[in-house]
Amino acid sequence: TDGEGARQLMAMVGGHPALVDLALYHLSRKEVTLSQLVETAPTASKIYSNHLQRHWATLQKQPELAQAFDKVLNANEAILLDPILTHKLSSMGLIKLSGSEAIASCELYRRFFRKKEQHLVLQNKNMN
Repeated sequence: TDGEGARQLMAMVGGHPALVDLALYHLSRKEVTLSQLVETAPTASKIYSNHLQRHWATLQKQPELAQAFDKVLNANEAILLDPILTHKLSSMGLIKLSGSEAIASCELYRRFFRKKEQHLVLQNKNMN
């Protein structure tokens, strides 16, 4: 009622129209509450799972792109990337530009892909 939930959702998805639309669809069907949606959004098993997994698969096929995106995710401020990688990540909607510098386009991507990277690091340690 005070708009806080809407602000949290917009911060989570960065205003991405398809992600907002998907949230509104599930909310209107009462499949999830707004607080549940915001809390569970960055998990691979909830309403954004197909969207997130599709991006994950693309990044796994292009390690150089994944490394560039990882730099963005772990930076505390906008960073400069190779222009071609910047263009690809921006075209995917994973980053937004502040001048010519890149930042993660939304909290959803930051949380989901950081968890994925942490999981891979643990997997690699266990394999060695």
